[in-house]
Amino acid sequence: GLEVLRFPAPPHGEFLLPKMGFTEQNIAKLRHIMSMPDGILIITGPTGAGKSTTDYELRKEEARGRPYLKQIMIADPIEFPEEFSTQLPVTNALDKAATAEQLAEAMAAALRMAPRMISPGEIRGAEVALMAFEAATTGHKVSTTLHVSDAFLWPDRLELMDITKLKRRMFCDPKIVRGVVAQRLLSPLCPHCKVHIDDAPGAVSPSVLAALRTWSEDGDLSKVYVRGPGCEECSHEGTGPRFGIMEVVVTDARLMADFIDRGTAVARRNHHRRPDADPPLLETAIGHVLSGRVDPNHVQEMVDVIVTKEQFHEVVDVAVGDANRRSLEIANA
Repeated sequence: GLEVLRFPAPPHGEFLLPKMGFTEQNIAKLRHIMSMPDGILIITGPTGAGKSTTDYELRKEEARGRPYLKQIMIADPIEFPEEFSTQLPVTNALDKAATAEQLAEAMAAALRMAPRMISPGEIRGAEVALMAFEAATTGHKVSTTLHVSDAFLWPDRLELMDITKLKRRMFCDPKIVRGVVAQRLLSPLCPHCKVHIDDAPGAVSPSVLAALRTWSEDGDLSKVYVRGPGCEECSHEGTGPRFGIMEVVVTDARLMADFIDRGTAVARRNHHRRPDADPPLLETAIGHVLSGRVDPNHVQEMVDVIVTKEQFHEVVDVAVGDANRRSLEIANA
């Protein structure tokens, strides 16, 4: 008789990203990117930002809906066992160069296995980046992570890997890079032992308090708290279980043209002026500070320096824009 094709069973459980603190708008944009037939999703952030968890949850949700789409995952090390994908571990690499080489070899092997979706755990070098772009342009869905601090610095990071092989003109295409995510994990203050800033003189620097006033209506800091001494309720930590903040950028021709012709800073600024754009991570984090959920010092450690609203929207962009122009002039010289 006819042989019956067996697909992996859809994974059990529910989609966890909505429960991790991300907004409905974040999740809707992620689902939109994941519904696209090909192209890359890049998840950015520093170590410990939860990038791998987001990648895993998105691919697991994909397998719930379409278990017949073959997934291959490559990682060093493999963080989660995945019954819904074929996992290729990168092992015993002695240094960064060897790891990059092994990742590239695993990527080549994975593409020979004819997957629909391929996930190199992290883009660490030019060869893996080039293979990811090639996969994206030949009908594959690709999800990966990149070690960079915001949702707009990824072209700069890739060019730094190899400016001759990776020029943004080659990969800043909305059909290749479909979406970019920036995220962080924040620790909320324990509601039982957090301390109001009025009762903790000196806990937050005067310059940060002055900056925060520009973000709040009427300069009101009445709900701002800092971490307390810890209590029975929070196991003497002063904080509760971490939650995520995220900025999701769905790419399009306008954004990519800005990246190529006008530089990263202008691309970032123009994108943030759109009515449907996710707010930047720092803006989201400051919202949690003003509502009393997060210590402002924690935001400075995990997200960015808290500056005035005016500085955030203008001065930073001008400075970064000048730096970008200089780096591009050097690169193109």
